[in-house]
Amino acid sequence: MKRRLWFNLIGLAVVAVLLAACSLLSMGGDSSGDTAEEEDKGKPGVVIDAPPSGSTAAMDEDVFVQSTSTDTVGITRVDLLVDDTVVRSDVTPEEMPQTQFSVLQAWSATPGEHTLSVIAYRADGTASDPASVTITVSEEAAAADAVEAEGSSVCMAKASIQLAIRQGLGVDYPEIGYLELGEELAVSGKNADASWWQVDFNGNAGWISARYTYSSGGCDTVSVAQAPPLPAGDSQSGGSAASGGGAASSDSQMSDAVGGGGDNASMDAEYSPTPSTTPEGPSPTPTATYTPGGPTVTATYTYTPSPTATNTLPGPTATYTYTPTTVGPTVTYTPSYTPTTEPAPQQAPADANFNSPLNIPLDSTASVTDFVSYPGGDTQDKVRWDITGMNSNSALSGGRARLTIAASCFGQGIEYVEFFTGGQTYSCGQTLVDKEVTYDSRTGQVTITATGGSETYVQWVLTGTAVRTN
Repeated sequence: MKRRLWFNLIGLAVVAVLLAACSLLSMGGDSSGDTAEEEDKGKPGVVIDAPPSGSTAAMDEDVFVQSTSTDTVGITRVDLLVDDTVVRSDVTPEEMPQTQFSVLQAWSATPGEHTLSVIAYRADGTASDPASVTITVSEEAAAADAVEAEGSSVCMAKASIQLAIRQGLGVDYPEIGYLELGEELAVSGKNADASWWQVDFNGNAGWISARYTYSSGGCDTVSVAQAPPLPAGDSQSGGSAASGGGAASSDSQMSDAVGGGGDNASMDAEYSPTPSTTPEGPSPTPTATYTPGGPTVTATYTYTPSPTATNTLPGPTATYTYTPTTVGPTVTYTPSYTPTTEPAPQQAPADANFNSPLNIPLDSTASVTDFVSYPGGDTQDKVRWDITGMNSNSALSGGRARLTIAASCFGQGIEYVEFFTGGQTYSCGQTLVDKEVTYDSRTGQVTITATGGSETYVQWVLTGTAVRTN
């Protein structure tokens, strides 16, 4: 009886040990699953689009750093560091996570060699590895033309992110366009607390949130402008300001920004540079046409007769020679002018808001072309580019590529043609894009504008090449 009790106790102990072991194994399995899920999220990624490493700048010049951050969970903040010190921190609109977020961050340059770094963060504080470039700042002040532009009386607003342009100062007003990251517009007015700028957009008054802009020029002298009334039927909720220049709430300002995302929301942005016209030569001189004519000239001869002489003396007889004198009228010619009209210069025909896209197959080259003219005709074209055939996984073959896009021009006035992309302006014959891209950053846009001249007519060509790097 005692032996049976002993075996029963041993059996119960074994069962208890097995149950405990199973419990530990179960806990261990759940923990490894959580770890795997966290590892799948990885870390955010960030690249610096501009300036390129090795660039130079002048002392006190504003250096604009453009970066693009990506993350499957979502970016909420981007920090700019100079020599490991944070000099600027920007959050996404309403601090809402965005899978792709592009931002322009400014730093006032100080002399010396510096390392500029950008770090992107999730809402939970997970940070990306820093993306860095080096820059050398000279001790000389910025160029005279830059100083003059900074002191200009015209107030300019540069977008730090992709920004909506609205009919009034508030998110309840309908959108009339977009201001692309890095684009500038002239400011014509503001609301009472200068939290919204009134800008000139394609000849119409629009409003943008000042929170997401960099201002330059005589912005202190900009007067308060009155916003138009809300269109009938629009919501009065949110932070929109009343007509008359009242302040909109900060929530409204943040909501008005266009998020980065992966849907290329900024592609409908309007690039509207201020045209500059340079007179070319003197005014045309009428062509003179000489028409011969006038009176018919008839010569008149006047003769002086020789006197009659009677020779009473012996000797030779005198012989007289008569020389006729021709006398004619003085002729005056009055020229007649027939002005000729110069033929009209060639003009580029109007086209759609966006031209044919530049679709570049991976490991290949493609091009697209069109015309711009000035002052008449089509003065602006827009082209979207895309690399086709890339792998969505950047770690696999074809997931990364080196993209280059170059601009060529032919015709009259090529010096007046500008190419705008990535927050920078380029000229004919320059390389517009030269960087490594992934599936998420394979797209973009170029705006081509004829800005001046009297008979500018130019055919532009964009040539893109994409070569895989893995």
